Amino acid sequence: MAAVVRDGDVFVDLLDPTRKMVASDRTGIMSLVSSRHLTAARVEIWALESSVQSDGDRDWLVCRAGAIKLKPIPEDICEGPGTDMIMTYGGFSIALAVMLLATLANWRSSIYLAVVRKSSTPFSPETSLRVHPHHVLTAAVEHTIPDRGVKVSAGGLG
Repeated sequence: MAAVVRDGDVFVDLLDPTRKMVASDRTGIMSLVSSRHLTAARVEIWALESSVQSDGDRDWLVCRAGAIKLKPIPEDICEGPGTDMIMTYGGFSIALAVMLLATLANWRSSIYLAVVRKSSTPFSPETSLRVHPHHVLTAAVEHTIPDRGVKVSAGGLG
C-alpha cells in the first residue's frame, strides 16, 4: 500500500534535512512548493517527513523500515540473463568479425608515414618484399604556421 500525498504534507530532502518542501494542491495539480530559491544544481532525494528517520550521528536521513511498501521484484527477472542483450552481443560479434577479417585480408599491406621538416624531392621506401596494393588510402594535410613561414597543402581527393 503506497502512501497518499495530501495538501500540506511536508517533504524533506534525505541528503540535507534542512531543506523542506510542502505539498500543494491549490492549482488542481499536486506539486511541491519550497520557501527557498535554489541557486545551484544539486542532487536531492525527497520523501515524506513522516516516513524518514535519522541515520545515527550522520548528516542525512534514511527511510524507515516498512514506511513505504514497494512492489516485489518479479522473479522472472532474477532467474538469469534474458534475451534483451542479444542484439548488443550480436552487433559486437559482427563488428569484431569484420575487423578480424579486414586485418587478415590485408596483413601484407603497409602504411608509410612521412614527416616533412623541409622541402625535398619525393622518394619511395626501398623494401625487398614490396607488395603492390589493390587500394590506396589517401589523406589530406593543410597546415599553416605564420610565425615560421610554413604553409602546406598536400594530398586531397579533389
